[in-house]
Amino acid sequence: MMESYEAIVLGAGMAGLTAGRALAQHGMRVLVVEARDRVGGRILTRQVQGEPIELGAQFVHGKPASLWSLIQESGVATYELKGKEFCWRDHSLRECGPDADETMQWMERLKDWHGPDCSFAEYLERASVPEASRGALIGYVEGFNAADHHVIGVASLARQQLAEDATEGDRLFCIQGGYSQLPEFLAAKFAEAGGMIVLHTFVERIEWKRGSVELQCRTGTHSKTFHAPKVIVALPLGVLQSGTVGFSPVPGEMQRAMQKIRMGHVRRMVLLFRERFWERVMNENGKQAFRELSFAHGVPGIFPAWWTQFPQPSRSLTAWAGGPAADAISGFGAAELEDHALQALGKLFRQDSLAVRGLLQSAESHDWQRDPFSFGAYSYLAVNGLSAPGRMAEPVDSTLFFAGEHTGTEANWGTVHAAIESGTRAAGQLLLA
Repeated sequence: MMESYEAIVLGAGMAGLTAGRALAQHGMRVLVVEARDRVGGRILTRQVQGEPIELGAQFVHGKPASLWSLIQESGVATYELKGKEFCWRDHSLRECGPDADETMQWMERLKDWHGPDCSFAEYLERASVPEASRGALIGYVEGFNAADHHVIGVASLARQQLAEDATEGDRLFCIQGGYSQLPEFLAAKFAEAGGMIVLHTFVERIEWKRGSVELQCRTGTHSKTFHAPKVIVALPLGVLQSGTVGFSPVPGEMQRAMQKIRMGHVRRMVLLFRERFWERVMNENGKQAFRELSFAHGVPGIFPAWWTQFPQPSRSLTAWAGGPAADAISGFGAAELEDHALQALGKLFRQDSLAVRGLLQSAESHDWQRDPFSFGAYSYLAVNGLSAPGRMAEPVDSTLFFAGEHTGTEANWGTVHAAIESGTRAAGQLLLA
């Protein structure tokens, strides 16, 4: 038996929930189909020992209006990350000095880059970036963008820098109590407006023609078929690229545009301790060296970046590897990641690794690359890919509409606010079609 709706949204991440809510509030009979057993997509918060542990999206980047209006509507509390940044230099962790700021000026200069698009690796050569600065710059681009610096295009990086300037993107905020509160709020508002969400329902095939879409789905061992005249596809880029969801016929422009967008890779582990032991570590002057630690960069080992929740009194430390650094440990299991992380902490804070392990309460991780409902963390653009998100954002025969952070047209790829903005845009396109 086929169930019919006025519109169907595929994916209950932030893009899909935003789109679904907008359509339902417009009076349409809307279904959101989600393969997971929860809403939120790549927002994943676990509550562990009384602390929210973020294993997916964590930061609110700056002050984008689309995200902050939702934060204010939902009533969730936020806090801004503060503290001091540290860099690994001369075999120890030290506060990043003026030389770090000078190095990052090369990222600022990207905004004035007028040459043909090229990879960031080529940019380092063409701009004659000093050898001493290259390692830190590569680490930043690969870690922040989850990208390979030989692949990511400087045109997209330049647009990204400009977009961050417009929204105070250098400021980072977190959601008190966990990011998952936002998709849960959106889902509740969607239901309140009359929308319906089905979980545990995996779309295997999308058969469509102008004005008619049939979705062949699987729920456990059972098959379901849904029909609507219009569908918003808010699935992660990695799922679309994997081919696990078949289109008949395949939208040619979507397929061509996807070739210029990459799904970035990340490995993250959040370690929760009984106490903030790093705050007790003294420097040579007898002062608490790391009491205000926020980020640590260039750390030796498998996790090049670390951060705390300062000034929030959290007992967690987050270890992060992005791009090729994440690929290098793709085969590592949770226990192996934990061992490496604890050894790194012992070295960073000059502590006995066994003593650090004795303080550990929990080590949490999620492998987004092997997650069949994401196949990666978030997107970035390859060389000459600047037009690709906009092309993916174009409706197909007034029938298929695409949303998701990879379709963002404001250069905020990889962010929650890009997902929200894409959902709003796709819903508007559908209503006007």
